[in-house]
Amino acid sequence: MWLPLLVVLGLIFLYRWHRQSQILEDLSDKYVFITGCDTGFGNLLAKQLDSQGINVLAACLTEKGAQNLEKEASSRLQTVILDVTDSQSVNSAAKWASTIIKEKGLWGLVNNAGIGIPGGPNEWLSKDDFLKVINVNLLGAVDVTLHFLPLIRKARGRIVNVSSVAGRISICGGGYCISKYGIECFSDSLRNEMHPFGVKVSIIEPGFFSTLITNTDLQKENIKICWEKTSEEVREAYGEEYFRKEKMWLPLLVVLGLLLLYRWYRQSQILEIITGKYVFITGCDSGFGNKLAKQLDNRGMKVLAACLTNTGASELKKECSSRLQTVILDVSDSQSVSSAATWVNGIVADKGLWGLVNNAGIVIPMAPNEWLTREGFRKVLEVNLLGMVDVTINLLPLIRKSQGRIVNVSSIAGRVTLCGGGYCLSKYGIEAFSDSLRRELKPFGVKVSIINPAFFRTSILISEVLKDSVTEIWKKLPLNLKNAYGEKYYEQYCEFIDKICSMTNPKITVVTDCMEHALTAVHPWTRYSAGWYAKLIYMPLSYLPTCVADYFLDSSPDLPK
Repeated sequence: MWLPLLVVLGLIFLYRWHRQSQILEDLSDKYVFITGCDTGFGNLLAKQLDSQGINVLAACLTEKGAQNLEKEASSRLQTVILDVTDSQSVNSAAKWASTIIKEKGLWGLVNNAGIGIPGGPNEWLSKDDFLKVINVNLLGAVDVTLHFLPLIRKARGRIVNVSSVAGRISICGGGYCISKYGIECFSDSLRNEMHPFGVKVSIIEPGFFSTLITNTDLQKENIKICWEKTSEEVREAYGEEYFRKEKMWLPLLVVLGLLLLYRWYRQSQILEIITGKYVFITGCDSGFGNKLAKQLDNRGMKVLAACLTNTGASELKKECSSRLQTVILDVSDSQSVSSAATWVNGIVADKGLWGLVNNAGIVIPMAPNEWLTREGFRKVLEVNLLGMVDVTINLLPLIRKSQGRIVNVSSIAGRVTLCGGGYCLSKYGIEAFSDSLRRELKPFGVKVSIINPAFFRTSILISEVLKDSVTEIWKKLPLNLKNAYGEKYYEQYCEFIDKICSMTNPKITVVTDCMEHALTAVHPWTRYSAGWYAKLIYMPLSYLPTCVADYFLDSSPDLPK
């Protein structure tokens, strides 16, 4: 049986190689817009395409970068000043491009602009440090894409998003890897949505190349600045030797045979004494957080439950023992996070915090990417990703003190992109943040686990609520966009929501049991796939080639004829 299978696979790969080797015959009338053309990949690509006769529209951050590029290219190449973090600048660049290409449409968009700093161990950074990088690398790419999509659809063109190997394996702390995981997610959802329009979306994943981002001197200076601005307590905890370490590499372990059995045995061991340990949980008004708070309270643990509303806090207190304490927390508000951390510190004192469960999350607005705005993406990222980062950084000193646990609630949507909007982006970001955090905190004895639930019946997966949100977004779309997608596309997207919500599992203890194990096991798992859909379908799909995953996940509605 193996020989015929190998022959079939060989023919498939040969066919794919043949298809990919075919190049368009005439490129001279095509327009390509490239961001980040001052230096590096963008600069070289602009000159390369210009030499091939393509009409290049090169976006530079500085006047100097634009002038230098114009000197080295033909008169075909045109430049514009663009700051991808400024929506007004993006809007102006889109209008400028539209007046140049007119009715031809835009053949190619290359989202290349990016920065690597500030970066460093996560605890050395602030929420603003993360946001600075994410604003450029991720939200900037989203904003540029949304503004240029009508032009790309008109030409049935190409979108090329520059990610990185750091978009597949989190190799450092800070916003860089988070942003690149987000680029992978955004590209996957966009490719699925644009397929009916004939638009192709590709991801570039460079390794380590000599550009400004990988400049050793700049990186060292950045690390030094981050180190110097951290608190005295953090510097003492990490020590001067940690700061001077230059090698940050991840050995890959091949776990086979008896080693798997040994791991299973290790993971089955539970801590003998868990009563008296403090656990802080966010998002306890309902769903997983609410259930976990009650579950751990019944086990005798001291639960510090963070709720968004007073009603949620009051209802939870009624159903638990006097051990459980609540606090009002909005994870998107740094002042609220800081106040909650001070409150926790006053309670746990010298014992430290044993467990942190980052569970708070939202899904709305969720819709096809082109229907949304930059602020729509940011609203979800502020809660699901940046809120989690902020809470973690504020509570890390207490967790290190007890050599405790961090449990971050991601999703199968953090491994396989299921929909447009900020939700999947935020979950990909959680994967990246958790991976870098786990490696950084290993020397301190702190363990970091990720929960990847499938579809469970919680307040974020209520069909009527999601469809009402999509309907409101649809109603506000400009007429030209409605005509491009058509009423049937909207209706079938609502049917897609119904299908997802119909798959929800009411037994949310499947998820909270994973969370409890991560907090109470002697050796917790790094990742927990919660639910059969996660274990048997979506997690295996995440390891398959992209074209295979796209085939199984393609849910593109029909376009108007």
